[in-house]
Amino acid sequence: MVAAGRHRQTGGILHRRCAPWPLDEAHDLLRLLQATAGEDGPLSPEADRWAQELAARIPPGS
Repeated sequence: MVAAGRHRQTGGILHRRCAPWPLDEAHDLLRLLQATAGEDGPLSPEADRWAQELAARIPPGS
């Protein structure tokens, strides 16, 4: 695990772990991604993937 603001090297790509978001902001982003995923457009599949990824990280019942 890498602390917030620290860098780590993975597969030749430099990753930076961001500080956690407040839950209200995470829910706002999730709603935006879900709305985008529900539209018939070129970003729908990617928005759906990110919505699922984010939803898996939000604690249940929050």
